[in-house]
Order: sequence, then C-alpha cells, then structure tokens
Amino acid sequence: MYGSKYPQGEKNILEHVSFKIEPGEKIALVGLNGAGKTTLVRMMCGLIIPDEGEVLLDGHTLFEYNRDEMYSLFGLIPQKYSLLPVSLEKNIACTVNEGEIDRKKLERAVELSGFKEKADSLPLGLKTPLDRTVNDDAVDLSGGEKQRLLLARLIYKDPLCMILDEPTAALDPIAEDKMYRRYNEISKNSTSIFISHRLASTRFCDRIFLLDGANFAEVGTHDELMAKHGKYRELFDVQAKYYREGVPQNG
Repeated sequence: MYGSKYPQGEKNILEHVSFKIEPGEKIALVGLNGAGKTTLVRMMCGLIIPDEGEVLLDGHTLFEYNRDEMYSLFGLIPQKYSLLPVSLEKNIACTVNEGEIDRKKLERAVELSGFKEKADSLPLGLKTPLDRTVNDDAVDLSGGEKQRLLLARLIYKDPLCMILDEPTAALDPIAEDKMYRRYNEISKNSTSIFISHRLASTRFCDRIFLLDGANFAEVGTHDELMAKHGKYRELFDVQAKYYREGVPQNG
C-alpha cells in the first residue's frame, strides 16, 4: 500500500494504492496528466520512498537490496533525460569505452527501436557524436529520434524490468504504431510497465491500471474495461473520437 505527496504538498499524489505484478507481465499504467503515473514508477524502482507503506521486490523490501545491484534490474525511459556529447553508439551502450560495446546487442537494439534508418543516413553512422556545442561533426536529433535512441538504450540494457514513461509522445502516429507492433519483441525477456495517457497503447498489455484521483479507478484487460462501461471506456471513446475527427490531443 502506498501513500505519497510532494514536500509541502497538501494532498497525496497516491493514496491506498496496492497491487502485485507477476514476472513477465506487461502492464499498461494509464490516466490523465497529473494522475500520479510517473510518481508511482519512481517508487517502484526505488528513486523515491513512499510516505506510508512499502515497496516489495520478490517479497523483500527495497532497503534489503544493494542499491547499485537493484538499479541494474530496472531500465527506464523517463520523460526527462540526458544524452552525452559522445557517439550515438556510446550513448546507447552507456559506456565511454568503445571496446566494451557488444556489437550484436547494439545491432538488435538499433533495429528494434526504429533508430536504424536515422543511423544509416549519417556519414559516420553510429559513431556520429551528439551535441554541436562540443563536437563540430555532431548531429542534432529531433524529439522523435531522441525517443528512438532512448528506446535503443533500454533494449541494449535488456533489464529484468522495463519502464517506459510516455515513450511515444514525440513520435508520429505511424512510428508509434510500429513501436506498438514491436513491443512484445522489445520486452520479451522482461516484466514491463508502459505509461501512457494514450489509451490506444493498452491493447498489447496483459493488464491495465487506470489511475484517477490518487488511486486505481479500474484494473483489467482492455476488453474487460471496455465491457464495464466505466471511466476507462469513457476516456477511450473520447480519444477515439478525436483520432477519427483528426483533432490533435493536448497533453
């Protein structure tokens, strides 16, 4: 059970939230902006501590684990991130030593993430550096290209638990659909939590957790929640209407 609020905040961001995720499950964590999705996953991987209750990993509190070893179990694509002024391949492998890069893993990560087309278009390929304020030969990536690069980094790490926080926010609808179709391959060796406010992303997941009002409003599969005609169905129908009418969604 979780309870958490920001320092000096008057209301809990999360309250009376309790759940269990089985190894290998694919979970969609959905809700409107500000519902507490990012706060919840930060708790799950030990980045913040709940004010009440505890987080258990394999039946043990997070305090029982070596922090560095525990962090190695998780891979996260956050909304706020940093890219280093080194080559694309070093950014993906998270190393400054080119000799430590596993080339087969790198090739798989670049292909599955959808970053290969961009890398192949560059004269230096994956050896192209980032940040033109540091490197004259550097490339500046678009928002969608950065998200593909971050996804390649996550696939390369291949952690036991993947957490993707709005990973398609900067992708166009075609690129977004391609990522959804690759999702089972991307996460086949991992438990995964896919955070989104776009409900179209939920169909490929085993269970959906809908956060609303500091706790879970509904939990179930896409078909189960649609059949309930509750909050999830309401939000899904509204978003589907926007897509059909070609009206861009904000947030």
